[in-house]
This record gives sequence, structure tokens and C-alpha cells, in this order.
Amino acid sequence: MGSDNIAVHYTLRLVKTESGTGYFSCFPEEDCDFDTCLRYARAHPNDEFMRRHLLRRINGWGRGALKQAIQAAVSSDLFLLALFFEACLFNRDFDPLQRLFDPAVVKRLADFTPLVLSGRLSLWTGQTTKHGSNFFA
Repeated sequence: MGSDNIAVHYTLRLVKTESGTGYFSCFPEEDCDFDTCLRYARAHPNDEFMRRHLLRRINGWGRGALKQAIQAAVSSDLFLLALFFEACLFNRDFDPLQRLFDPAVVKRLADFTPLVLSGRLSLWTGQTTKHGSNFFA
């Protein structure tokens, strides 16, 4: 995964089992650190498997580590901020961290994720996003 032009191969792994049902997810075959995976995801922004892999990694950090990462992120790095905001939206343990995001920046984050977030973002900001409607109207 050293070059942006190299295709990443994924393997399907059992993540958990509940009530006799197995839940699987795709993981990169080649083990990579967060920064390497992030660099690849930036070059391939619609690779949903890699994005979900990064979100799983962030979910394992804990609230304190994510708070530090959000505060250290450059405000112009909307790709990384969108990733962090997604983690805050989809993990209840990270809910309190949503207040660290500037609402003016949050309005722009939907343009930096392949996931359907426009409804969640408009609920959070009370504003219409490029891809969604304002649910407060």
C-alpha cells in the first residue's frame, strides 16, 4: 500500500456473532498503520471499505485520544475532520466530542465523505447541506 496507484485487496472477516447471525466486514489484506490507510483513503475517497476500516480503528481509540486528534487536526483538512465527525455521529461514546466541531465547517463535511450523512449533518447544524434537505423546515 506504499503507492497511491496500488490496488488494495480486502479479506472478509467475521466481526461478531449475535443470535446465531454472523456479521462480516472487509479488512485490508496487508496490515497498515492509520497514517498509511489515511493516505490511501485520501487518494481513493470512494473506497468505502477503507473508510470503514479507518472508522473501526478510530472507534478503538477511546474518547480522550479522539479528542486530541480532533484538536490537533488542521481546520482546512476537511477529509480528516469528516472522518472524525462520522466517528462522533456513529459512536455514542463520542457524542460529547461533536461540540468540538465548528458548525460552519460541519456544513461542508458532507462533501468529503462517500457515506450518506447529509440528513444527519442537517439535523446537527439545522442547515441544508449540498446533498440533503433541512429537516427543521
